[in-house]
Amino acid sequence: SGSALVQCAAGDLLDIRPSATCGTSTVATFSVNRLSGPAVIAATETVYAQYSLSSSPSVSAAQQINFDVKVMDTHAAVTTGSGAWKFCAPVSGAYEIGAYLEMSPSHHIGVYKNGSRILYTLVDIVDTYGAFMVKLNAGDYIDLRPDNTVTITGGALASTPAASYVQIKRIGN
Repeated sequence: SGSALVQCAAGDLLDIRPSATCGTSTVATFSVNRLSGPAVIAATETVYAQYSLSSSPSVSAAQQINFDVKVMDTHAAVTTGSGAWKFCAPVSGAYEIGAYLEMSPSHHIGVYKNGSRILYTLVDIVDTYGAFMVKLNAGDYIDLRPDNTVTITGGALASTPAASYVQIKRIGN
């Protein structure tokens, strides 16, 4: 009997092989447990999420922008869905929130933390990129909402005009 702690990446294969001395009546069990959560995320580990828009939605004032296309999400920290989009910090730290938004008409975008607006203007002109930093505790969540009804350009990231996107990355503790 015994146990081992093994660091694995997606796609790694684990198997158990008995020694040649095991008899036919030997009973073997094998179990795997995944360690997750803030306590096991290393201080140097990258936390990063980037999402874009598949279409060009009309978003009402104070409605969450549903960035529905996952480009990358290292910790499955984003929940998508109309009225439900949010990034939930898997570990405490300083996070940079950045967005490229092409919208019509031009309006302010608010960044909301745990349902309360913490920044009124992420971007306020058409076709621009804005970024800022915020301290998040594990479990805190953020989302982006316009201050007025807007249509935000979506589609393929390589298209012209480019699709709007949001990116969130932990930059420190």
